[in-house]
Amino acid sequence: MFTTAEVAKILGVKPASIRVWLSKEGHPRFPNAVRFGHVWQIPESDLAGLPRGRKRGRPKKAATKKVGGDRREK
Repeated sequence: MFTTAEVAKILGVKPASIRVWLSKEGHPRFPNAVRFGHVWQIPESDLAGLPRGRKRGRPKKAATKKVGGDRREK
């Protein structure tokens, strides 16, 4: 069993992200998580299919080749 801070370190995200994921109805990312008072306990089996080392920011768009040039009239 891991705490939110330990899971955040393993997945490469902030502990606040883990708490948000746990606040969702039914918390689908961690279906077997249990709360004891104010501390969440997340079993190792819930981490099996989750991606690790998430990259920050928006994914880059696919490079497109621009045809033509400046369309303003001179």
